[in-house]
Amino acid sequence: MSKRIVITGAASGLGLALALNYAKQGCKIAVADRQDGADAVRQIEAAGGEAFFQQCDVTDDTSMNALATAVEQRWGGVDVLVANAGVATGGAIEDESMEDWNWVTQINVLGVVRTCKVFLPLLRQGSQILCTASAAGLVGMPRMGSYCAGKSAVVSFAESMAIELAPRGIHVSWACPEFFKTNLDKSIRSNDPEMKEFVTKLLNKSGFSAEEIAATLITSMDRGEHQIVTHKSTRQVVMLQRILGKQRYIKMMIKKMAKFGVLKSKKQAA
Repeated sequence: MSKRIVITGAASGLGLALALNYAKQGCKIAVADRQDGADAVRQIEAAGGEAFFQQCDVTDDTSMNALATAVEQRWGGVDVLVANAGVATGGAIEDESMEDWNWVTQINVLGVVRTCKVFLPLLRQGSQILCTASAAGLVGMPRMGSYCAGKSAVVSFAESMAIELAPRGIHVSWACPEFFKTNLDKSIRSNDPEMKEFVTKLLNKSGFSAEEIAATLITSMDRGEHQIVTHKSTRQVVMLQRILGKQRYIKMMIKKMAKFGVLKSKKQAA
């Protein structure tokens, strides 16, 4: 029996890469996205999968309930749920507006929560949930406060679900990749040109493609892993935090980020 996969943010980027990987396994895939997913459906079908597209907004209850209803009517249940839809933000604390914070939180945090809540009744023993977090959810970075906070929340929420849903036989994983080759720099919401330039450099420097990250995530999830850290450098930083302790680690990071030009000083109010 073909696996039934639901992926939010599946029209492009990591979501599409995950969909195409599952398509090669002959899976059925629900492409859920705010953007048009017709091309994604064509690619999935060409790769050997079966797919349908439903436009949705992870910040809207009615939209997500409609998606869940459509999936239930077609398939009756879900084997793999991927809460992947997300956005990027960046900027100094004083430059990011509360509107920016609300926007990224509604999508990156509550969008994941809403996705999991509406589909939970369709999951059964043996089903899997994958939440797309980020290395930024494990390692705080300057001028990325709203993004780091949101991804940290996803990590905590997914960990909570992993424990809570284990007795039902539902496995929960969360992905913590670093930057990889996508068009993230084109869509990042920031009034900070230096931050956009920094993100572009990191993306261009990355040796990983979305397809490679997707393959790693699916393999790791099928092995039963919960927290999936795709990059060796992130694992090293997390280990360094434990070895040094927060006090010494933060002092080290202040020096390192200053060297990279990520930190900027502003005149303090009198």
